[in-house]
Amino acid sequence: MSWVGKDGLIIFDDVGYGKNPGPIKKKGYKVFGGSAIGDKLELDRDFGQKILAKIGMQKVPTYNFSNL
Repeated sequence: MSWVGKDGLIIFDDVGYGKNPGPIKKKGYKVFGGSAIGDKLELDRDFGQKILAKIGMQKVPTYNFSNL
């Protein structure tokens, strides 16, 4: 990754790349954003709501449908 160098900053600002920052950080690059747990919170709404409930936040009612 010579295009960024060790003094540069790599930014992950989209969902689905959460597994990528870890190995890049271990190589000594500066990385902002993105994590596997962040992806799960964004993509799995039920999981996110359970986490919010665990910390005492009021849960928004949700309904899962398999078709219209």
